[in-house]
Amino acid sequence: MLLSHQRSLQGSNAVAMWLVATIAGGIVRTRTVWLTFAEDAATAAALFTAVLGLQTVLLALVSISTKRILRPSIRATQVRSGSSERP
Repeated sequence: MLLSHQRSLQGSNAVAMWLVATIAGGIVRTRTVWLTFAEDAATAAALFTAVLGLQTVLLALVSISTKRILRPSIRATQVRSGSSERP
């Protein structure tokens, strides 16, 4: 699994979908914390906001292509699967 991850041109779609769902739920949860507990729990609200920001950054990192940062030997041997490669 790790070897295939290191040689992949794109991030995992499953991880990206999980992050999208988590961010959607996090937006609702963070909004609720800010509106409900704004005076009493400002630290908790700030923490929820920071976690939401971190998840958004992770989604951006998973979504970008890694073709530029792969070693040339791996980049040259990378084969993309798809219907265009079938005879």
